[in-house]
Amino acid sequence: MQHTARVFVAGGDTLAGAALLDLLPAEGFTNLVGVGADEPDLTDALAVNSFFAAERPEYVFLVGGPSGGIGLNRARPAGLMLANLQVATNVLEAAHRHGVAKLLYLASSCAYP
Repeated sequence: MQHTARVFVAGGDTLAGAALLDLLPAEGFTNLVGVGADEPDLTDALAVNSFFAAERPEYVFLVGGPSGGIGLNRARPAGLMLANLQVATNVLEAAHRHGVAKLLYLASSCAYP
């Protein structure tokens, strides 16, 4: 990966996403797109597609999707699964449609520091 490549961390507000957003600049990557308020609602297919069309990321780390730990997973398993499937489907489809060179998908029901 070139240090000037356009990189999108889908789910930058998650534990793994925040770690990537700290690590990538520290490793010299200077062209992160969709950071903070610029990240689209990943459950909204039109918003995700529009973002990919406008920003043209070359590399994507897919770490997004709601997670709430063991308690929320037990209380709302279907809702969390649906939202995570929407995120994965929307990002994978947009990445394919817009010619992303590489995508790394870190799928997990929850992650702990």
